[in-house]
Amino acid sequence: MSRTTSKIILSSWREKTQRQYSIYLKRYERFCKTKNADPFDRNEKTLIAFLTDMYKKKYGYSAINTARAAVSSVNDVGSHPPVCRFMRGVFNLRPSCPRYTYIWDVSLVLKYLRTLAPSTGLKLQSLSAKLATLCALVTGHRCQTFHAMDIKHRQISEGKAKFHIAPLLKTNSPKNPISTITLRAYREDRRVCVFTCLKLYLKRTKHLRSTTQLFISNYSPHSAVTKDALARWIKSMLNKAGTDTNVYKAHSTRAAASSAAARSIDIAQVIKTAGWSREQTFAKFYNKPVQTESASAQFANSVLNSKSVSL
Repeated sequence: MSRTTSKIILSSWREKTQRQYSIYLKRYERFCKTKNADPFDRNEKTLIAFLTDMYKKKYGYSAINTARAAVSSVNDVGSHPPVCRFMRGVFNLRPSCPRYTYIWDVSLVLKYLRTLAPSTGLKLQSLSAKLATLCALVTGHRCQTFHAMDIKHRQISEGKAKFHIAPLLKTNSPKNPISTITLRAYREDRRVCVFTCLKLYLKRTKHLRSTTQLFISNYSPHSAVTKDALARWIKSMLNKAGTDTNVYKAHSTRAAASSAAARSIDIAQVIKTAGWSREQTFAKFYNKPVQTESASAQFANSVLNSKSVSL
């Protein structure tokens, strides 16, 4: 293949995926050298031996499955039946559990955000964190999206602000190439209105900016913030609202918001707004029940609280 062809093929993986895959591809190459095997050879026995070696070194199912996908990207052997059966065995012996099975109650976080009113009296740090959190709740998107929002690509009209996201996002694909985030006014309660908060934030930062990125640092020289900084802002709001941030991180807003929306609107609308391509992804990883008193606790309490019945 020519250099141009190779470059185009490599570009089919996003930068983060390339970094993740390169780690396991280098390990696989070293492993193949010890076995005098060709890493490009479509030999499922070599791949299974490599994955078995990872299993013996105490790697979890997720890491082993990523290694399988990385190797399969160069020799297309990862989908062979013996490899699939091996991965099923790894899962049964060392299951990969989700970070959480329940999600926090959105209403509790909104209750706290209402206490940060009027927004005109907030310090820039609190206003920035409130806006970032509201953006996460009303859109269901990742910090990557908010990090990419640029005031050069905004359209503000009566009651809404629309941002065209120029950089590629994780949810972008040939079927879904364009990303647009719309922040609408919520006139029922301006204390949690993202549009009102946005207008105030733009006014407050107008003469501080050294960048066109929407979210800027709270301190001079007020440069563009990182995705990690946005995540810290959101996490601080969750923590102050009483959410257990030892368990729930900033990304949990995506599950919390979409799960709350799914209880009152059509699933198709939730998937389209939050940017999922398949309903199965939402159902498997993000649609979570709100964390309440466990069923076993409710059962026990109902028994212990029962009154005597006279016959």
